[in-house]
Amino acid sequence: MQNRSQKFFKDRALYYMSRAVSDQGNKPEWNYELNAVYGIFFLNFKLEDIEGRDSDMSLTEVVLAEKEIGVIFNPKFQQYYIELPRFNKTEKECLTEYDKWI
Repeated sequence: MQNRSQKFFKDRALYYMSRAVSDQGNKPEWNYELNAVYGIFFLNFKLEDIEGRDSDMSLTEVVLAEKEIGVIFNPKFQQYYIELPRFNKTEKECLTEYDKWI
């Protein structure tokens, strides 16, 4: 849980996830196949707004995708940012598994 906003939090998250990827190559006989790395970040603050995103959207899913058509290029590196202050639903409004879990 990240309680306070940090100027370069997304960079820090990327750094730690990149280390988890690069550490997989420290084997004597490595064939370059990677295990998936998932970053799940619970935030007690709001990330800066992303253009085109609903301001009350509490889950941001980041994947490696082809820019032009948005198709996932490699599913083995994914980030999930859960911004708790953006989650404002009442118990009765929680319909999805995600809503109920949060």
